[in-house]
Amino acid sequence: MIYKNGLPYINGVTIGDETPAPGRFGEALNYFDISSGGIATFAGTAKRGLTLRPQLSSTQLVKTAPTVSIIPTPVSLGAFTGFSMPVYNADGEELFFRMRAPYRWDGTTNPYFKMIVALSAAEDVGDKFRFDLDWNNTSITGMIESDTVNVPTEITVGSGHSAQYSTYSVSFELDYDNAGLQQTMVSRNNLVGRIRRIAAGAPQASNEIYVLDWITQWTVNKIFGET
Repeated sequence: MIYKNGLPYINGVTIGDETPAPGRFGEALNYFDISSGGIATFAGTAKRGLTLRPQLSSTQLVKTAPTVSIIPTPVSLGAFTGFSMPVYNADGEELFFRMRAPYRWDGTTNPYFKMIVALSAAEDVGDKFRFDLDWNNTSITGMIESDTVNVPTEITVGSGHSAQYSTYSVSFELDYDNAGLQQTMVSRNNLVGRIRRIAAGAPQASNEIYVLDWITQWTVNKIFGET
């Protein structure tokens, strides 16, 4: 241990000294940095992941036609719950989500929206199913709009994984500065999304698909964000 004025001195920082001084820990490109103002950030491989669950918009689940029902149909199996999704046909079979882009996001790495889904019945190996995520964002001083950016993902039923209740991961990459966005997404923006099951390429899975869980994944480069 190196000492300076009787205090530990590490990477240019005197630990316990009240005089503001920057400090950097790690390698040239991969490091944890503390600025002279006390702001902590990460760079390179020091950046880490953050998983957040967007809020499901429950107001979009209740339909009246003519009696109150829930669409998509809720399903449960033991302690697992979710929604059963047929191919969308302008019939309300869709899920809506919303959240705030986290303060800790690095603002330059595309985040992901991911779902865990399951086959509601056995399918043939090679059958396909597809989900589309339509999304957009707005700032607190921006405007909302009806246009969305479409991100499709098609899954093929695999060998040895075609039985009823077999699970699959469905992943959508969100291009935060996509040319189709009115506003480039930045931290604190309101992020919204809509999930629909869309007809897949042949041969298509014959039965409905269960949507069990959903998350977003972000690359973060700071401990806290700006207020």
